[in-house]
Amino acid sequence: EAKLGEFGKQLAMHIAAANPQWVSQDEVDQAAVEREREVLAEQARESGKPEEIVQKMVDGRMRKYFEEVCLLEQTFVIDGETKVSKAVEAVGSGVDPSLVGSRVFVRNGQWQRASGTAAEYVTLAEGLVHTLPDAASFAVGAALGIPALTAAHAVLKDGPVDGQTVLVHGGGGTVARLAIQIATDSGARVIATTGDNDKVDWIRDAGAVAVLDYRDPDLVSAVAAAAGPDGVGRIIDGECGRNLATSIDIISTKGTIVGYGSVLTPAPELAFLKMMFKEVTLTSILVYLLAESAADAYASIVADMLERGVLDVAVAATLPLTEAAQAHRLVEAGDRRGAVILTID
Repeated sequence: EAKLGEFGKQLAMHIAAANPQWVSQDEVDQAAVEREREVLAEQARESGKPEEIVQKMVDGRMRKYFEEVCLLEQTFVIDGETKVSKAVEAVGSGVDPSLVGSRVFVRNGQWQRASGTAAEYVTLAEGLVHTLPDAASFAVGAALGIPALTAAHAVLKDGPVDGQTVLVHGGGGTVARLAIQIATDSGARVIATTGDNDKVDWIRDAGAVAVLDYRDPDLVSAVAAAAGPDGVGRIIDGECGRNLATSIDIISTKGTIVGYGSVLTPAPELAFLKMMFKEVTLTSILVYLLAESAADAYASIVADMLERGVLDVAVAATLPLTEAAQAHRLVEAGDRRGAVILTID
């Protein structure tokens, strides 16, 4: 209740300072909107640009107009960054009311339901909502729920990795690059692979001590040389099936191979006897099935790293919600550095 009261005071301060005329765009007098559009259109036409460009200019200026006069579109004066509409707006019965006004990120937005977070609003169970540190932008928050918690789970599900050597396949991928950083911050020595030479330095920047080409026919020997006498105790792989035979050769005795995806080879051949004589553990993970306690623990680790400035959550592109199809195409293309985020204007 104290936090809710404090948020109310902050909102009152914002209203006094920003002087919004309406709460939302829906409430704006349409006659006023049309007058504003006409004025802006005349101003834009003076530039001599084609009518199609003029209309785009007007649309952009109208967004700024709504940001000035509508409470929910305004930037919260308390922090100078957050839109008033981005705060948690309401909670259900039995949910901690202090969540109202909090900065959060969520997980499992589209797990076993028709729609996900590509929307203005989403309703989720309280246990699927985690605190977003002030140090992180909302774009970063949008990229955390699935990739960051998958990465943390892949690294830490079996306990501490301090002192181990961890191999992360496909180190330029969104989850993989986060896993490199989490493993490094947890005290592991990380080796990564990639098939994109342009990403080698970027992967090293994440903390990998060596970045190898997974297409190298002698990859097993290259990893062994980079790992040293103790070998690789843990392998994390987003294409587990395709790399499984090589991973079994690489992994040390009693090591663990963690797969969080296998699209290219969904039904790989399993060299069980070879695994058995090394007592290798092969495990799959799915972030959607995380226990709430584990998710909370991983979210705390991610938040702590963000607050300390040691977690780089890369965002490759931000697009408006109306361009969701293009966002999917960017993700499917694969040639990107980080997450693709949809924004709500």
